[in-house]
Amino acid sequence: MAAMIPSDNTLFATPGEARVYAFLRDVFKPDQEGLVWYSPYIEGREPDFMLFDPNLGLIVFEVKDWVVSQIKAADAHWITFAGGGERKTNPLKQARQYTFALMKLFRLRGRELLSADPFYQGQLKVPIQAGLIFTNILREEFRASGLKAVLPEGLIFFSDDLHPSSRFHLDHSGRLFRQTLSTMFPPPFPCALDRRDRETFPPLSLRQ
Repeated sequence: MAAMIPSDNTLFATPGEARVYAFLRDVFKPDQEGLVWYSPYIEGREPDFMLFDPNLGLIVFEVKDWVVSQIKAADAHWITFAGGGERKTNPLKQARQYTFALMKLFRLRGRELLSADPFYQGQLKVPIQAGLIFTNILREEFRASGLKAVLPEGLIFFSDDLHPSSRFHLDHSGRLFRQTLSTMFPPPFPCALDRRDRETFPPLSLRQ
């Protein structure tokens, strides 16, 4: 089971976040190689989840409990909801805003988090990417909805992925989940982080 921060959490902002916490805890293996933070506090922002893999870096996940029938329209900036026209920030845009805040925080940390490779001089040696988790939308529902025009399917986990009978839960080694992560979020530059690198990460406080 994955190493979760905080461990054994029982207080969640939404039912979907509780499902995702249990999912990542159970399928992200082996625990000594990775970490999952729930609702870390980053530069005044609180992403839902942040995952660390030594070969991929950091992946920020925004979790939404929406159902397809709620969504009236979507573009690169906004999701418009049926029954009143309420608008909310496109969740992928929201998740990417969190990655920018993380990059800023890591750069303030100092030289230990910058690449020593001359080709990437001055850049962070920790890739930071963004993804989504739709806890109440099936993959086929998503494909039929037209949402993939603004939300790339390859960056999203769906309700069927979270189900206890999903392929990820049935693979007790955790290998399939890690392979899927590497396909969805290939690092934009070579990444092989060790425990010492992880220990240089800035401290992240948690939701109070």
